[in-house]
Amino acid sequence: MVEIIPKTTSRKLPSPKDALFYFSIAIFLAVVLAFFILTFYLNRAETTLSDLEGILKKEKTAEEINLEKKISGYEQKINDFSKIIDEHPLPSKLFDLIEGNSHPQVWFFEIDLNPGEKEAKLSGITDNFVFLHQQFQIFRKNPLVKNVDLVDVSIGEEGKINFNFNFDLAPGLFK
Repeated sequence: MVEIIPKTTSRKLPSPKDALFYFSIAIFLAVVLAFFILTFYLNRAETTLSDLEGILKKEKTAEEINLEKKISGYEQKINDFSKIIDEHPLPSKLFDLIEGNSHPQVWFFEIDLNPGEKEAKLSGITDNFVFLHQQFQIFRKNPLVKNVDLVDVSIGEEGKINFNFNFDLAPGLFK
């Protein structure tokens, strides 16, 4: 049968399954394309990174070498100074010893210190021999005083007792 009057053909819309199929193929191709593009840029970035690391590993410039020598010199000076400071005796520690171990009725008026030999001579005055003996015992019991000797005792003005102590001090006192 041949039809003489042409019929209009109606266009059918694609089914949802077909649309989903073509959309899935498009997503798949986009993902594959993105994978190759990102792989290309990753390889390029790794090459650039290795080139930069090579530049950093190259020999240092003369300016950098001079700067490192200068810094090394300063570091050595600081270390030497720190060593000197650590080994330097602090004679002022004797004042702390005297302040913390003085009898309330004893007054000291002269100190002669030899930190190198760890010796000191201390002159003072008190009202009576009892206070002098108590002061002597206080110094004798102190662990920072290795030895204490009462070397001179005299009766001074107004019946006051003048005295001199000689000390052998512990090495750790001046640190």
